[in-house]
Amino acid sequence: MKIINLDYSRVVGLLFKGASLLYRMESFKGLSNNEVEELYKEFGYNEIPMGKVLSGKDIFFNQFKNTMVYILGLAMILSLVLQKYSHVGIIFIIISIVITLGFVQEYKANKEMNALKKMLVPNSVVIRNGKKEIVLSKDIVPGDIVFLTSGDKVPADGVVLKQTKFEVNESAITGESEPVKKNIYEIEDEKTFIDSSLVVDKNRVFMSSYVTQGNAYVKIMHTGKNTEFGKIANLMQNQDKDVAGNLVNKVVTKFTKFALLMVFLTIVLLLIQAYFSHQYDLFHYLFVEKEIFMILTLALALLVSGIPEGLPVVVTISLAKGMKRMSSKNAIVNKMNSLHDLGKVSFICSDKTGTITKNEMTVKHFYFNGKSYKVDGTGYNNSGSILEKSRKVTYEEIDLFIDAISLCNDAELKVSTDKMVVSDENTSYYDIMGSSTEASLLVLANKAQVRTTDLKYKFERLEEAPFSSERKMMSVLCNYPLREKLKKLFNNNEEVILVNEEYVRKEEKTIFLKGGIDVILKYCNRFYIDNEIKELSDIYREHIKERVELLTDKRYRVLGIAMREDNSKRDLEDLEKENLIFLGYVAIIDPPRQEVKKSIKVAHDAGIKVMMITGDNVNTARAIAKEVGILSDDNKYRVIEGDQLLEMSDEELYDIVEDIRVCARAKPEHKLRIVNALQKRSHVVAMTGDGVNDSPALKKADIGVAIGSGTEVAKEASDIILKDDDFSTIVLAIEEGRHIFENLQKFSSYQLSCNLSQLIVIFLSIVFQLPVLLTAIQILFMNLVTDDMPAISLALNSQSRDIMTWKPKKREDGLFSKELGAVFVVSGLLMTVFTFLVFYSIYNTGLGNLTIARTLALITMIFMQVLFAFSFRSFRKPFFKMKLTTNKWLLRLGSLSLLLTGLVVFTPINSLFEVMKVPIDSLLIPLVYAIIGLILLDIAKIYFMRDFYKEGKKED
Repeated sequence: MKIINLDYSRVVGLLFKGASLLYRMESFKGLSNNEVEELYKEFGYNEIPMGKVLSGKDIFFNQFKNTMVYILGLAMILSLVLQKYSHVGIIFIIISIVITLGFVQEYKANKEMNALKKMLVPNSVVIRNGKKEIVLSKDIVPGDIVFLTSGDKVPADGVVLKQTKFEVNESAITGESEPVKKNIYEIEDEKTFIDSSLVVDKNRVFMSSYVTQGNAYVKIMHTGKNTEFGKIANLMQNQDKDVAGNLVNKVVTKFTKFALLMVFLTIVLLLIQAYFSHQYDLFHYLFVEKEIFMILTLALALLVSGIPEGLPVVVTISLAKGMKRMSSKNAIVNKMNSLHDLGKVSFICSDKTGTITKNEMTVKHFYFNGKSYKVDGTGYNNSGSILEKSRKVTYEEIDLFIDAISLCNDAELKVSTDKMVVSDENTSYYDIMGSSTEASLLVLANKAQVRTTDLKYKFERLEEAPFSSERKMMSVLCNYPLREKLKKLFNNNEEVILVNEEYVRKEEKTIFLKGGIDVILKYCNRFYIDNEIKELSDIYREHIKERVELLTDKRYRVLGIAMREDNSKRDLEDLEKENLIFLGYVAIIDPPRQEVKKSIKVAHDAGIKVMMITGDNVNTARAIAKEVGILSDDNKYRVIEGDQLLEMSDEELYDIVEDIRVCARAKPEHKLRIVNALQKRSHVVAMTGDGVNDSPALKKADIGVAIGSGTEVAKEASDIILKDDDFSTIVLAIEEGRHIFENLQKFSSYQLSCNLSQLIVIFLSIVFQLPVLLTAIQILFMNLVTDDMPAISLALNSQSRDIMTWKPKKREDGLFSKELGAVFVVSGLLMTVFTFLVFYSIYNTGLGNLTIARTLALITMIFMQVLFAFSFRSFRKPFFKMKLTTNKWLLRLGSLSLLLTGLVVFTPINSLFEVMKVPIDSLLIPLVYAIIGLILLDIAKIYFMRDFYKEGKKED
């Protein structure tokens, strides 16, 4: 094919050299490895640059844009005016430390975030070297042939070469939410070359749109920034740009307003004080003696101390580390802001297949031609035989059934070299591409010694009606000589009498169907038994249903298989519901994961309810739910079907939704109704999903959980992606979410209590007409050494052992509940009162001068801040019941804070910080006050937090 008028003429030369100039529509071979490598060199990764990637240099210079650095810089200028050159040096050192710490923290957080984002890179199915392969979407190059199916995200711009009922949602490009039907780009013959002027939107697909129905083979024309989506990429914004904003900005904003008010009142009071004490020489006092600069320097120091500027950064670091821990447990966080709600989850709505079960579908029984067959072996390998009673069965006896399940199938098996067992050379282990259910049918065919790829090649598929959650079945029209096959089954007896006269005519086209057994039986009026086609009587229909019910009670999933001749030109979806011949059924087992039962118990102990939502038969769903502990034997909770849900009003569903534990025969829209009802009940809901139709429920849920093996659309709509598809990973993620949320509360409340105490203690000293209790340089020292370091270590606090026995937090709970707010206010007031008492008593009783009073007051506040940090490790346990080693980082940084305080007080540099060496025994005063304050804080914790943590209600 020749390509005319394309923008990328260089692609043409690379793609269609020599013999590859001719491209046969019926034979998709794709690019070779050498062509891919050459094209990659030309066009690079198939990626959209979403803004500048921050380098270490960028992060370093961004530290100078920090509000705290601006304030400290202004304080340094004022110190120069006051000719306090020692203060200038100290402030410069503090600025250097702030910039260094900020750089190290943000660089690590940025590095961890980028590493986590790489885990979210989507995959695509391409044809290369004549075979289907799964590759990273970013590795796709122009000229690749991509296979797209329902739920896939279109990886790049391309033209449709072959399609089956193919529809695409292009809202990301056009803004229109209605799916768009796509047509094949017609090629008249082999010598026709592609003309880009004929490639219009109706036969093109665009990057970032997604497939809503059907499947297609698409030839990629443009990648990366050259796509239509790439042209508007500069309008895209990173959804996690303000990661910490939603979590702490409200708190920071409120506290900043309070700090600004306190600083403003402090300045006003100092000016009023100056007016009354220096009424006649006020100008000289303020400007000649430079007292106004002293006041402003103090105000700036209070701003540095009072505004929790570093809190969002610490939050981001904490979340990034939490995300890293979660990724090691196979839970990839897609949207960081969701971590705020993860620890509050009170209801998990989980799919069954692959999440609660292993997703290792294995056919163990099937029914065909009036006989029951048993299948040996488990998993995706060809080990095992097909037995009828104890006799080994050959393909020739069951070929019609094997043909049906192989042709009505979109999955593919690929022999895996990674899973080969040396001692078992005759066994082939498979990697699957496509549905695990369909893969199990191909494994069954392989056990019958059939190459399913040969069948698909021999009996060409002419048309397909793909499986959908609404139809619950799939059908294909094939060039299949049904009558010849029937003659063979009748031992070549030409005198065959069939129920339907249509069979007398030789018919080459056949429709095969598979789907839910109840759906298939509904449309069948004939069945194949004892090598004859008979009318399907009600008695036999009930017989089949009874057999199926016995299997579903034993937790088998049962699929019905049917067929019919095709001698008309009507639409396949019309024909598939008329005059079907019931061939039989397959019973597939998907055993529960071993660890799921334990995880469900952990969830129940944590006060988290679990609901299983599945498309399976109600009996199968009930059996699995009982086995894993979702349902109890006392039938305490409800099991409903999707149809029952449709008959309920929203009010009726609201009344019973908390009692539902299993929803069988469910459709995606049922999930959305369940989420809405639970949220109205004030539950925080985690909902799993894997299909394109699950995306509304995933978006609506507080925590959308996508299955790793699911569609790209579901992953994009979700907050968390399970790499291993395992239900237990959801519980581990919630546990980690609780850990993250608790640590956020601990370090945030601690730091704010320190900020509160420093603001109020200065304000009180002025109100009581005393000298300013702490100088600007002392405030800056304390803010850096005893506020920030312990606060950062609290963000790394280890997880409480009993964290999964607490009841879930309420939906309306923010970062600070009323109880926690009371605790940090009490903590701040205790530090304020005892520090002020030390200063007031020493200054007014003549035990020492102003410098001694300030020194001991400073030591008192530092002692209290360090001890209180150890108390903030737990909101339930008192300080004396916790081991000091439960947070080794706090032990190290707390010790460092005390060591640096000792250096400032007891070495010659004390004059720089306006303190003086005091007798060792005088340290008993601040130590005693700090211990008394610690005891009172523990009492306040126990009182205010008595109802905050409760043991979860155990179910079943």
